[in-house]
Amino acid sequence: MASASTYPAGETAPTHKRQEAADLSAKLSRASVSMGLTAMTVGALLNLQNSVAARVLTGEFQLRRSEEERWKRSTLLVELFDALRLKFPEDTLMRQWLSTHNTAIDDAPVGWIETPTRLEKLIAYVVTGRPPQL
Repeated sequence: MASASTYPAGETAPTHKRQEAADLSAKLSRASVSMGLTAMTVGALLNLQNSVAARVLTGEFQLRRSEEERWKRSTLLVELFDALRLKFPEDTLMRQWLSTHNTAIDDAPVGWIETPTRLEKLIAYVVTGRPPQL
């Protein structure tokens, strides 16, 4: 996996980019904690080493807008969280759904988070209620 091209928390960047990066990084962290995701799962999705993913989740590093693929994947994870939050107002229910085998996708939904294609299908499934094409 590639190392992160992230901003160390104190590094100078244009103000609007810093704020945008801080906002997405905070949302990503909040979503990951609420869904019970590990740095390993987030790292796999974002193509980051586990230690770097852990730093992103704790706020020590921020994502860069210029890293388009990583940025897109982060926004997808936040989108999944937002969709799940509408169905499961409590974190424990959300985590239980994510970790329980789902017959519609023949897997635990958490297993679909590590790749962008499956993550997009999972989001569509959560939003529409229609099982994805396997």
